[in-house]
Amino acid sequence: CKPAAEPGVCDAYMPRWFFNVNTGACERFIYGGCGGNANNYLTFAECERTCLRRAVTPRRSPQTTGTNFEEGCRPEADSGVCDAHIRRWFFNVKTGHCETFVYGGCGGNENNYKSRKE
Repeated sequence: CKPAAEPGVCDAYMPRWFFNVNTGACERFIYGGCGGNANNYLTFAECERTCLRRAVTPRRSPQTTGTNFEEGCRPEADSGVCDAHIRRWFFNVKTGHCETFVYGGCGGNENNYKSRKE
């Protein structure tokens, strides 16, 4: 959480989050897809959980009743606009389960996780 945002050496366009030690907040930056440092999070909530060491209260989805989950879990899986073949996970609100999809490496949305556990 201490290093400054590092976009890396590649040219992908991947919106990510980093913790800014000067402002004490998680902020958005564009990651190039390779290189960089560990201050690089897929979601705002992940950045806050890691760097502020406090739980983020999940937002209630207007599309569901009685189920709380983070903002990043609402959209359907989005492969993005690039042509890589990366296995990723997304939360399927229709089935209520995490499922795999093929991510292209850039673009897409925040319902995109490196592991099922994440």
